[in-house]
Amino acid sequence: EAEVARATTAEALPTLGEALDQMIAHKSNPGRETISRKRPMSKTTVTNYRSSFKRYLSKWANVPVDALPIFEISSHLDTLQVTKPQAAQRAAGVVSAVVNHVAKVAKQDLKAPGLTDPTATRSRAAEGGDIDMTIPLSARWTDIQSVKDPILRAVMELTVYTGLRARPLLELTWDRVYQVEVQGGLAWAINLDKPVKHQLEDREVVLGDDAGRIIDRLRALRVDSCPWVF
Repeated sequence: EAEVARATTAEALPTLGEALDQMIAHKSNPGRETISRKRPMSKTTVTNYRSSFKRYLSKWANVPVDALPIFEISSHLDTLQVTKPQAAQRAAGVVSAVVNHVAKVAKQDLKAPGLTDPTATRSRAAEGGDIDMTIPLSARWTDIQSVKDPILRAVMELTVYTGLRARPLLELTWDRVYQVEVQGGLAWAINLDKPVKHQLEDREVVLGDDAGRIIDRLRALRVDSCPWVF
C-alpha cells in the first residue's frame, strides 16, 4: 500500500496554479527559441496571463488540473461573458492553455473548461469601435501636423506611411536604422525585431522617400547618447 501511495503521489498532476507557473516558466524560457524555434512568451503576455488568472480563476488555483470542475468553471466564464465578454475570452484562453500544456507534458487527454460560445472578435474599425473610419485621411493628417512634439508627430507620420503598429516603432533603436542600395540610389531601411507573433526572423522594411525624410528629421534631433529612435 505504501508503494502504491508513493507511485500515486509521483504521478499526481499539478494544481491549476502550479500548472500556470510551470507553463509560463517553460514558454518564457529564452532558450526556447534555440531549442524548438519558438519565440519565448513575452513579459506582457506573462503579465496578462497572471492578471487574468488572479481575477477570474484563482478560486480553483489549488485544484489539480485533472480534478477541475469543468461545468462550474465553464458556467462561471459564461456568466462573466455577459458583462465582460473580452475578459471572459481571455480567462478561457488562459485556463485552456494551462490545461493543454499539462496534457501535453503528461501525455494525457485532459478536458479544459471554456465558453459555450466564444466571444466574437471586435474590430476597432467596425461600427461601435474606437476608430472612426468616416474621418478622411487628409483630416487625420492635418491633426497629426498640429502635434507640437516633433518626436510624437514623427511616430504618427511613420505609422501612416508604413502601416506599422506603434509598438515595433517605439522599440526601434538607431542600430536598426540604416541605408540600403536601391534602384536610383540609397534609401533608408529599418530592421524590425521579430515583428510578427511566432516569427523568429527579423524583418527589413525599406522606406519610401516621404518616410525617409522623416528619418532625416529624426537624425537631426538625435541625442548621441540615446540608442532609441523615439
